[in-house]
Parts: sequence; structure tokens; C-alpha cells
Amino acid sequence: MADRFQELLDAWVDGTLSDEQFAQLERRISEDASLRRRFLDYQSLRADLEEKAIQEGLFAEEDCPFPSLTNEISNEGFL
Repeated sequence: MADRFQELLDAWVDGTLSDEQFAQLERRISEDASLRRRFLDYQSLRADLEEKAIQEGLFAEEDCPFPSLTNEISNEGFL
């Protein structure tokens, strides 16, 4: 079950998360505190990498390739 969660996280980062997978990820995060913590840690790492890449001039902030699932999920009240 944890491996499936990692698959969902990877698809989220890759930008290949389907609507059904997004719903699964939301459900898993809302139902399981340890997975929610894991997601937040993953999100924090992603944000740190994004910030570093922007600082290094690898891409402009508006061209950031990383998705922002935290905003979508927190708007739904899961976080």
C-alpha cells in the first residue's frame, strides 16, 4: 500500500497524475496522518528544489515545472 502512495507522489511530480489518481492521493492524505506527513515532507523537499533552481537561474518562477498540489489539497481542507 505504501508503494502505491509513492507511485502517486511520483506521478504528481511528473505531472502525469490522472483525475482518478489525484482523488486517490487526496483520499490517502486525508485518511492517514503518516502519509499526510510524508506528503508534506515530499512537498517541502520539492519546494526547496524549486527555490534553488530559481536562484540558480535554471528557470523563471512562472515557468516552474513542479506542480502545487499542496495548494489544491489545502483548499479542500485536507491539510
